[in-house]
Amino acid sequence: MASHHEYVLDLATYQQNAMSNYQRSNMVRPIMLQDKVALSELLLDAFLAPQAHNEQNRASAERDIDNYFAGTVHQPLLDCSWGYWKNEGLAGACLVSYWKQRQRPLLDCIATRSVWKCRGVSSIVFRASLASLIDAGYNEVCAIISQENPLPRALATRIGFTKVDQLS
Repeated sequence: MASHHEYVLDLATYQQNAMSNYQRSNMVRPIMLQDKVALSELLLDAFLAPQAHNEQNRASAERDIDNYFAGTVHQPLLDCSWGYWKNEGLAGACLVSYWKQRQRPLLDCIATRSVWKCRGVSSIVFRASLASLIDAGYNEVCAIISQENPLPRALATRIGFTKVDQLS
């Protein structure tokens, strides 16, 4: 079973260090309910190889997005969730929700289409979400990261997240 850890980012410190020259792109806008299909397609492309894009995985991605919008686990914060749109559709997204147990926002998911990986899309949507959280008056944001997934752990540490708790 995967071991998960809670990480926290102090938004005031982040704002001083990384947001001083931030400007939002005109290709970035908040995620809306009508983006469900585009988000499902994004999850398929971002997290599964093309040969795994079958009906079962498509239905699973659709359920994940339906659960996000329904607040099944955590209440969605759509004003703080952003998508990066290109001519062909949604290139990347950062989904944020509200973790009632911790009384703070939770970084739910950052996904980028395979053709847009390593082009800064995830950074753009992540920074847009953090700017929205700061504007909304939040002081911290959490992330839950699997111990077995070294890339998100390294990225979170580089950004300034600190590990605060083991969850499982």
